[in-house]
Amino acid sequence: MSPRARARTGRIAAAALALAACGSPRPEAPVEAAKPAAPAAPAVEGEALALPSGRRVVVLASGPTRDSRGTSALMVRYATELSVDDTVPLAREAAEVFQTYRGRAEGAGLRAVVASAFEMPRGGSAQQARGYNFSWTRGGDGFWHRH
Repeated sequence: MSPRARARTGRIAAAALALAACGSPRPEAPVEAAKPAAPAAPAVEGEALALPSGRRVVVLASGPTRDSRGTSALMVRYATELSVDDTVPLAREAAEVFQTYRGRAEGAGLRAVVASAFEMPRGGSAQQARGYNFSWTRGGDGFWHRH
């Protein structure tokens, strides 16, 4: 295993441990993208982020990138306890991550946000983490739209 892959595996394992200690409840209702951004400051890499629903995720990385359409975007990679196969609750959780980071994207003049959820391997196996991306862009009308 390369040093880079070993470091990434270590970060994912640390995030899994931090996420397992959170014990957060499941979200009850979807979060609408048109609501104002959450006032709490986004978490820094490696720290748990408390979502408005009470759930917690662990932020793996965040920063500028380009989305699939070439638009400058804010990418937020985070670890989740949810399965990437269970897309309805995963989409609700991603919407909460988006709401938390939306203000940062707007402040940087970015018109897109990508919330990239990574399912943590269960049972201590060496399997690779699986991911699922959700994206939002800010239209000419000033509203954010999920794609």
